[in-house]
Amino acid sequence: MRQQVCEAEIPLVSQVAEQSSRSRVLRGDLETIVARALAKDPARRYESAANLADDLRRWLDGKPVEAQPDRFSYRAGKFMRRNRAVVLAMTITLMALLAGLGGTYWQAQEAGRERDVARMSAQRSDQVTLFMVKLFEAADPMLAAGDTLTARQLLDRGRAQIQGSLQDQPLVRASMLHAIGSAYINLGLYRQADSLLTEAQALMSNNAPVDSMQIAMLNENLGRLREAQGEWQLASQLFHDVLQMRRRHLEPDHHLLAISWNNLGSSLLGLERPDTAFACFENSIALHEKGGPDSRQDLALAVGNMASACSMDRRNEEAVLHFERADSLLRLDISTSGNSPQRANFLSNWGLALYRLEQMEESGTRLKQALDIWRRVLGPDHPQVGRGENNFAAILEKQGRDVEAEPHYRESLRIKRQAMGSRHPSVASTCNNLALLVQRRGDFTESEALLNESLSIREETLPADHPQLARGWYNLARLYHDTDRVNEAEPLYVKALELRARVLGPDNQETIWAASSLARMLRDQGRSAEADALEAQYPE
Repeated sequence: MRQQVCEAEIPLVSQVAEQSSRSRVLRGDLETIVARALAKDPARRYESAANLADDLRRWLDGKPVEAQPDRFSYRAGKFMRRNRAVVLAMTITLMALLAGLGGTYWQAQEAGRERDVARMSAQRSDQVTLFMVKLFEAADPMLAAGDTLTARQLLDRGRAQIQGSLQDQPLVRASMLHAIGSAYINLGLYRQADSLLTEAQALMSNNAPVDSMQIAMLNENLGRLREAQGEWQLASQLFHDVLQMRRRHLEPDHHLLAISWNNLGSSLLGLERPDTAFACFENSIALHEKGGPDSRQDLALAVGNMASACSMDRRNEEAVLHFERADSLLRLDISTSGNSPQRANFLSNWGLALYRLEQMEESGTRLKQALDIWRRVLGPDHPQVGRGENNFAAILEKQGRDVEAEPHYRESLRIKRQAMGSRHPSVASTCNNLALLVQRRGDFTESEALLNESLSIREETLPADHPQLARGWYNLARLYHDTDRVNEAEPLYVKALELRARVLGPDNQETIWAASSLARMLRDQGRSAEADALEAQYPE
């Protein structure tokens, strides 16, 4: 036994657990830490339990561990894994660029210009390689004073590096701008993304074929940006154009068509048109189901969006079934089963559906989980954290916990204004929610200011038939009604009722609420005949 302890080589833990489902998790850094702790030579072991604990914490945080050799390739790899969204967005776009160059070379070879096109392709590939090398050099601890570079710093560095370069290579420049701009979207930095993607679009439009798949990919990310900025009408048009372009050039069951259908449906949900979104999600789900396990995460996203559409359309039982299916799909995928932003998005949507079902305890649990994940993974000032704060506040308010809810609403407003700008529709939603809360405790002055700000944003940014406009008019009318300003309240009640009846239908609960409130105000003024007619037209 003494000889075994002192001399026999210890196998790696992943080898011992080779037949176990955990073998994959044990490989790499974790087994290296164990091997160092069990090293035969005391000089190779950790100096103390505190050093071992520190390395384990670094492993849990996805940072380089001391047990591994201090190589640039290793540290760069750890950086990329910690910042998957940024690196993936850039890599996908650059791979598409290189694939496009290969296609250019093949077509030109058929035309008999092999040598010139080969030289041009090589030059472009060299430009891409040089750019990426310089960019990721920043992760080298010798250049960056340790492993401290953040994803934001990496992108800012890339943005500065490309400002004056590749002017004679417009398509390469456009692809670089596209890659960095797409990564900025994932970080919630929409203004930075906007300038880069807008320039990329201009370069592509002037230098690439009209039906280029690169243009389709760029427009898809522009659609993502417009959706994040609350410009759902523009997003919907971009997603529609991308879908039509892909349908012209791709096989009918191509996975990119499934993604396009899902994107289009998502933008229609932003416009609160679940009736037209259903067909989009059905098409997306059907195509993803043909893709097998590799399509599981995208399938879960489409199924979750279908659940949200059912919830918005008050098809509650169907919504629950879809959410449960999406949850089981996500649990099978290691990348979305724990603390990923995708998982948080799903939990948030499920929580909002449960909120509509008045299942407050379960709703609050899911919304709090989503908020915690967003805070931890995306940082405290990301737009998604602002949305999460708003949603969690709504649950607290619904439970009669206004004192606890108010600071969450105010934090949501701070984050949204900072991250999205002061005229974003999502800012309007939180202004509206906070206004109703402070109005309930008697602060009519702040409530009126917040409701006017909310309505102004909605009138400026939303389509003329969006239901949120009617909500803005209705809530401001109620405040005027409650403060005996009936002359100001009446036209707003009428506008809200007309829009709701036209867009949501005469039997919708929101339509009936507007009619009932207006009828009550008319009756208080002695206009009983008008009130009776309204109540007959819109019975509760």
